[in-house]
Amino acid sequence: RALQVGPRTGAASALLSAALPVAGAGAVRRLHGSGRTYDVVIVGGGIIGSACALELRKKGYTTLNVDSNPSPGYGSTSSSSSIVRPFYSLEDSCRLAWEGYHCWKGWADHLEAAADEDLCMLHEVGCGAVET
Repeated sequence: RALQVGPRTGAASALLSAALPVAGAGAVRRLHGSGRTYDVVIVGGGIIGSACALELRKKGYTTLNVDSNPSPGYGSTSSSSSIVRPFYSLEDSCRLAWEGYHCWKGWADHLEAAADEDLCMLHEVGCGAVET
């Protein structure tokens, strides 16, 4: 497989340069194979790998996710409780969850989805905390 190095700039370039240091500062390795070219190959198709691919695609990079599981989100992501909760033992985790809650409210806009597109949804059911 041939590798071609091409220049990139911006925040995503810093991420890619850290991930692919052999390509050199400000450069991206391009993987050629199967008639397609990718700027980034992401190992993992769960929530983290998919989120990385989404954000890189929004910045104009071509991505390929590879995973040994039969479909996206099938590994440890599929075993998560799928809840957004603000209660954690560390304040930073609570702040991150609070930010995530507000991101869910703008999910369709973040994805730039069509108004009639069927998306996963946040169902607010309330919560309570009991001090023991």
